[in-house]
Amino acid sequence: MRPPRIADPARLNALLDAVLAVQGAEDLSSALSLAAEALVELTASFCAALYRPGERPGAMEKCAGAGDAKALDSLGGSIGAQLANRILSAPKPIRLSRPLGQRWDRSGIPWGPFLGIPLASKQGPLGCVCLFRTSSEAEFGAEDESMAVAVAKVVSTALRQSALQERVAELSLAADRERIARELHDTVVQRLFATGLSLQAVLPTARDPFLHDRIDGALGELDETIRQVRTTIFALEPPPATDRGVRIRVLEVCGGAARSLGFEPEVRFSGPVDTLVDGPIATELLSTLREALSNVARHAGAKHVQVEVVASEHLVLKVTDDGAGIAHSAMQGRGMLNMSARAESMGGSFEATAPEGGGTELSWVVPLSRPTTSG
Repeated sequence: MRPPRIADPARLNALLDAVLAVQGAEDLSSALSLAAEALVELTASFCAALYRPGERPGAMEKCAGAGDAKALDSLGGSIGAQLANRILSAPKPIRLSRPLGQRWDRSGIPWGPFLGIPLASKQGPLGCVCLFRTSSEAEFGAEDESMAVAVAKVVSTALRQSALQERVAELSLAADRERIARELHDTVVQRLFATGLSLQAVLPTARDPFLHDRIDGALGELDETIRQVRTTIFALEPPPATDRGVRIRVLEVCGGAARSLGFEPEVRFSGPVDTLVDGPIATELLSTLREALSNVARHAGAKHVQVEVVASEHLVLKVTDDGAGIAHSAMQGRGMLNMSARAESMGGSFEATAPEGGGTELSWVVPLSRPTTSG
C-alpha cells in the first residue's frame, strides 16, 4: 500500500530537513537523538522513545528519547520495554487510542493515543519507535504515520550502518590478534627455544658450580617465559565461530550484573580459557560467577569488583570486592553453600576470605586435567 500524500508543504519541508539532519549526524547517538526530536515535532507527540534489543534475549533498552521528561523516565523501565517488545514483533505500524494495560493507568501520566513503528532490515529486527500523545489530544492519523515511517526508515539505515561498522571493526581486530599470535609463535617462541637449546648444550661443559647454577636458572626462566608467551597466544586466538567461548560468556555475565551492582566488574583472564574450559565445567563456572556477583550486589555494598579466571591444570575463579566484608552467618547462606557444592561435585574447593585491605575474596577451584583409568 502506498503511503498517503502529505498535503502541507511546510510539513513536507520539515520532514526533509529532519531526514537530512539524521542522515548527516556524526555518530549513531546523535542520529537517534535528532530523530526522536524530529518525530516529536513532526507528529505533534507528547514524547517519543526509540528502542533497541538489549544484550539479553527479550530485553529492550531505550536508546533515545525526546519530549516530556517524566514520561521518558517512565518509558525507560519495564513498562516501556514490554510495549517495545510488542511493537518489535509487529509486521506493520500500530495505532492505538491509548496504550493497553492497567500499569499505564497507575503511572500518573496522561497517556493518550499511541503510534508504534517496528524497525527492521533483511537481517532481522533492529528496534522500534514509540510515539505518544496525551489523553486530551486526537489520535494519530494516516499522515502522522506516513511522516513517522519516513523518519523511521532513516533510523533503520543508521542502526544497520552502525552494526556493519562494528562488525568490520571486530573483523579487523580479530585479524590483528591472529597476526600478532602468529608472529609470537613463529618468531618469539622459536627464538626462545633456540636460545634454550644453546644453553642446554653449554651446561654440561660448565665446570664452575656458580656458572652452572646461573645457566640452569636461565633455562628455568626461559621455560617460564615460553609458558607466558604461549598463554598470551591462546588469549589472542579467537574462539571458533560456532562457539561463543567462555570468555565472551563470562563478560556477558559481568555485563548483566552491572545493573544490580551499579558498575561493571573488572575482568581478567589468564591461560587458554576458551581451549580448556567447556561443557559441564563451563556451565558450573558461569553459575558460580552469577551467584558470586549476586551475593556482592545484595550484601557487600561494594564500589569495585574484580573477576579473575585462570586456566592451567586447574580452573580458578576469583571474585574480589571492596565491600563491607563477609559475616560468619553469611557463610551458611544458600549462595555460599551452592558455590561450595558446585566445586566439590567436580573434585574442587571453594573458599571465602577477607583480604587485608577489606572486602571479600571468593576463590573457586576445580581440576581441569582428566583422570586416567587403566584397564
